[in-house]
Amino acid sequence: MTSQGEIDNLLHYVPIIIRAPDLSDWERKFCISIAGRLKRGAFSPSEKQIGVLRRIVAAFKAATMDDAPVVERGQ
Repeated sequence: MTSQGEIDNLLHYVPIIIRAPDLSDWERKFCISIAGRLKRGAFSPSEKQIGVLRRIVAAFKAATMDDAPVVERGQ
């Protein structure tokens, strides 16, 4: 079972991921569908949907956040 905190974290990325350039058409449509359901009110994704979101979010993070240079304070 997935915790509500993890679900909230995954859903936080949905609006950002929709605009990501590396998304396939299917992934974009999937995220748009999820975003639409979120706008209509309380939405509880299925375990299968959560699995897909995990994969999409992980790929998004790998593509966008690994390339960012680390900036240390005071230097």
